[in-house]
Amino acid sequence: MEPDKARHALRQTIWYLRQLLGQSIITTQADTLTLATWIRVDRDAFLAAIESGDLTAATTIYRGTFLDGFAAPGGVEFEHWADLERERLRQTFLRAAESVIRGWLNEGQVREALELARRAQIAAPEQERAWRLLFETMVQSGDRLALTLEAARWLVLWMAFDDVVRVAALKLRASRAARVKREVAAREDEIVKVFDHFKPGAPEIAGLLPAGAARRLLAWDEAHRARGRDPWALPMKIGTHTVLGALALRFVAGLKGQRRRGSRFALEQSLIERWLAAVVYGAREHWPLGHEIAQCGRLIKGYGSTNERGKLNLLHVIDHLATPAAMPDPAARARAIAAARVAAQADDAGRGLDQALLAHGAPPRPLRAQPIRWYRRRPDMPATGVTRPS
Repeated sequence: MEPDKARHALRQTIWYLRQLLGQSIITTQADTLTLATWIRVDRDAFLAAIESGDLTAATTIYRGTFLDGFAAPGGVEFEHWADLERERLRQTFLRAAESVIRGWLNEGQVREALELARRAQIAAPEQERAWRLLFETMVQSGDRLALTLEAARWLVLWMAFDDVVRVAALKLRASRAARVKREVAAREDEIVKVFDHFKPGAPEIAGLLPAGAARRLLAWDEAHRARGRDPWALPMKIGTHTVLGALALRFVAGLKGQRRRGSRFALEQSLIERWLAAVVYGAREHWPLGHEIAQCGRLIKGYGSTNERGKLNLLHVIDHLATPAAMPDPAARARAIAAARVAAQADDAGRGLDQALLAHGAPPRPLRAQPIRWYRRRPDMPATGVTRPS
């Protein structure tokens, strides 16, 4: 900036600050500007409260995002520091809020805990941690809306299940291309070549077919595996950066209308309705029971075998722990379902879930048949196994 323009901008800034804070707030002497009064900075007060261990005072001081809406054109280093500091202060506030909320709940200060939990969720609306803290506080405060929010949250995620159509659409997003370019630190004038590897198998293709055709395809694949062979799959390598590759993905992404007519959609819809029916039935009998069944939506995650295993675990918990036949006391059923859910989330292999089921009088999950695949050993490869002593 030219000197004359810089001096003009400085005078304008000083005038603005004096109008906002008072004429005597800034004194000038020659080329020196001085703040004539003590200014309290809430950031420093917040960090001081954290340092002293006064977390309650710290959560009171923190009232929102650090320098929210403030911009310094041309100050790249300052903007970078502000972004890092903004996130650091927010995470510090969330940790402090969680500690204070749990202490208040133990002391019976439910209203204060709920108010702080709502502030934490507003401060970090995109973080699961903040939402979970709010839901847990709402449950302990007896807020019935928590059940609806919890069920809606996992319902949305379940409905957005991943299949070849959705994956193809995600691969074509402009945000994905921008992220890849950032990760490889490519310049604006550089071309980034992206190759995506796909290996759709019989279940993925059957998911887009009508129920009858899907059953025949899956039966063929099951017989194929029963003979000791690998599951059928179609490995593909597609250059997403090329015209033909992008057109291929666009064609697959354009099949989204077929999703609703495919067998996968019908299956997922039936399972969702079964889970929601259990939530409604449990909530009518005992509200915490319905809430625990709603939280079992957490078990549905990932794709492929992980997703399939989660759905089987959910159905087993509903069938053997959610009904009055399992145990007459609905409160006891709610505790049993919570224990089973936590065990299933902590152990992907399912041993913890089986132990939790047995501890509450429910049968463990049934064993699933797994085909044994035999591979021919090449003559030049050493044999493995137990060696007999000579």
